[in-house]
Amino acid sequence: MAQHQARWPVSVMGEVLQVSRSGFYAYVQRHASAGIGAEEVALCARVQAIAAATPYSYGRRRRAKQLPDEGFAVGRCQARRLMPQAGVAVRRARPRHPITTTSRHG
Repeated sequence: MAQHQARWPVSVMGEVLQVSRSGFYAYVQRHASAGIGAEEVALCARVQAIAAATPYSYGRRRRAKQLPDEGFAVGRCQARRLMPQAGVAVRRARPRHPITTTSRHG
């Protein structure tokens, strides 16, 4: 139906194929949002490159500040969503001193 949308109205094609207009548009919306676009792939690649350049210490806030400087329109929420897609997680630093207090006084 999407291929012939320029030639025939959706309502006419829907009657012939016994598909509702809302069902067709819902189908189009589902398939349009399911795929990852080229910009999303470029963003994931850039997120991986930033993670490799820094010792995996940049979280969503730093990443959300760096990506717009490189020309990507990204906010904190999108930076948080991109990190698992790119397979990147923040590695937290270990404490530099040993913990000497024991809470189990037995």
